[in-house]
Amino acid sequence: MLEDVVAEHAVRAAALWDRRARVVGSRVHDLASLVELDGELRAHLTALVLAGETGWRIADETWSWQGPGDAFVSLVVAARMGDRERIEEVVSRCDRPAQLPGLISALGWLPAPIARPLIGEWSEYDGPRWRALAMAGFVAHRHDPGRFVDNGLLHPDLGVRLQAIRGVGFLDRRELVPVLGSMLDDRVSEVRFLVGRALHQLRIPQGAEALLDCAREGGTLGDRAGAIVARQRRPALLLEDIVHLHSIQKARRCAVEAAASSGVPEVMEWLLAAMDDPSTARLAGYGFTMLTGVDLEDAELEDDDRGIDSEEGHEGVEEGLPWPNSGRVRTWWDQHRRSFERAQRWRCGEPQSVRALRQILLSGPQHERGLVANDLLLMHREHAVPFEVAAPAWRQCRWLAPLRTLLESEP
Repeated sequence: MLEDVVAEHAVRAAALWDRRARVVGSRVHDLASLVELDGELRAHLTALVLAGETGWRIADETWSWQGPGDAFVSLVVAARMGDRERIEEVVSRCDRPAQLPGLISALGWLPAPIARPLIGEWSEYDGPRWRALAMAGFVAHRHDPGRFVDNGLLHPDLGVRLQAIRGVGFLDRRELVPVLGSMLDDRVSEVRFLVGRALHQLRIPQGAEALLDCAREGGTLGDRAGAIVARQRRPALLLEDIVHLHSIQKARRCAVEAAASSGVPEVMEWLLAAMDDPSTARLAGYGFTMLTGVDLEDAELEDDDRGIDSEEGHEGVEEGLPWPNSGRVRTWWDQHRRSFERAQRWRCGEPQSVRALRQILLSGPQHERGLVANDLLLMHREHAVPFEVAAPAWRQCRWLAPLRTLLESEP
């Protein structure tokens, strides 16, 4: 009986992490969804820790030791049990590239008093994998390790360099901008994207151009780059960017991503046209909602002939989004367009302001929360580093409690 119960906790915890990995960047789920999911995940992890050595033995036999979910659960449980030898055994066993996100997530999940001694030790190890994990851990806990970041940028191992580049942007290491500048033409696309994003986070003009270059290359990184840079571009330049991206076959989706992210009414014609293409319809509908604040289902603007679970489009990225009826949406826009002042950004039906962005950070979709965290960093420097929307939900709630109180007290 004990074996079955512990095995169920081990399997469920790994599966919940896999689900969490999708939810943290979801265009449908919000912080409340993450609170519920993380609460369930936390309960399974606690049960595994309380099961002690017997529980570990059973769980060890249950995990496949192949996926990131297993890596996450095993490292969290080993660390909470306080067994250093077992912790290092877990990291050594989880040596597949696909498992690295699980290990990094575990370091961010662990409380700082448990995580920091580990990552501090690993930063002294010679192996590049240990150093990459240490760097990721420092970034997750927003702890600046000083020269460790500098040295990481010059490390021969790609994994270490990638985490160090993230560190420059997320830890506000502006003095390292010249080093990043020398990496703009790196042959690895992920390096170029991370360099562009880091420069953008530090308000360096080269960052926007680097992100646009990534968008022109298309693909997942291109989509992310387009969404980030579009939020700061002036409307006239943004429209030029969208036209240019749309002229590049592999970057056409990036053009829609940029339009959907921008919040600028001038791009609505692009979004309406994209609603007629099954490969971009739901993304365009999402952009319409994020600009106007209008829920497609509540306003009866969804396509009745397609269900939410229709297999057309980019599943995963658009999972759970409704299909817009482009004709109904166009009619709605024709009737309400004058309510949305041009040359002004709109976020969920409100003119962009610090208050509007803070409200989205509290209750918006996870995908939008991630972008808004960067917006707040750039337009209102209340934090030296971006807010982490992938952090454990209860930790986010604690961080956001003063902000929630402030917004509730304002008229």
